[in-house]
Amino acid sequence: MVNYNSLYFLSYLSPTVIMSSVALFKLFIQLEIRQKILEKVSKYSLGLYLVHPLILEILKRINLFKEIDLVSFVLMGLITIIVSLLLSYFIMKIPYLKKVV
Repeated sequence: MVNYNSLYFLSYLSPTVIMSSVALFKLFIQLEIRQKILEKVSKYSLGLYLVHPLILEILKRINLFKEIDLVSFVLMGLITIIVSLLLSYFIMKIPYLKKVV
């Protein structure tokens, strides 16, 4: 079982998260992703931001990743982003919550 409290490299201001964010930003710039894709995803960015801690907590509680290595770190990030985007998308379909998110 992984002790998530001792995983400094997963905290928001850790060097690994900062470097990953910069690398992802540079990747998006170099790939020149089409404007339409970014516009669609940007609609859900606030929802993604609000929901992702819940997804991370669920992943921790179901103990999906027995060890934290590079592969599981990347998989956890991808799963969190994809599920958060989907959840944000469905939240936007609910009339009242659409105004909130």
